[in-house]
Amino acid sequence: MVQERIAVYPGSFDPVHNGHIHTLERALELFDRVHVVIASNADKTPFLTPVERVDVFRWFDEFRCKGAGMGGGKFPLLTVTVLPPREFTVTYAHRVGARYIVRGLRNGSDLQYEQTLQHANAKLCGQFGIPEPETWYVSPPLNDELYTSSSLIRGFIGMERWEDAIMPFVPGPTLQFLRRRFGRADTTAVR
Repeated sequence: MVQERIAVYPGSFDPVHNGHIHTLERALELFDRVHVVIASNADKTPFLTPVERVDVFRWFDEFRCKGAGMGGGKFPLLTVTVLPPREFTVTYAHRVGARYIVRGLRNGSDLQYEQTLQHANAKLCGQFGIPEPETWYVSPPLNDELYTSSSLIRGFIGMERWEDAIMPFVPGPTLQFLRRRFGRADTTAVR
């Protein structure tokens, strides 16, 4: 019997942008099941609540399963959850049987940060006596709408025409949540 390939895709996802969705799409092509794990980042003031970020990913999964060309076949299982307080990503991965961690990369700075994180995860696994998950890095194609960051998007919020500025970089549900949160009453016109 072939062992199911389970991956964890962790991040703060605040807000979720098209680069995150691209990484998730690739992960869903590569693995049998993917757990999107929404973690908090102590260095950032949250824009969206964890529940709102979960909702964006749930929308994506519903859209994906109803989308053209899916043919009613077997879909990888997508689980979206908030990392429990005080739990490490590697202990969560071990608990759900994930042997892989998926991380998105845009550039060399991301790679340097991610390798530091991978090293820390290896040390934690050694300390906790659990198997180290293999880290898979996913890079987007050279597409301006995928090459973005949550920090860049947050920086546009509140500026004149901020909605127009971020629209190419975020999925519809993210734009809806941001409009609601930052004062635009019309939340119906999203792409």
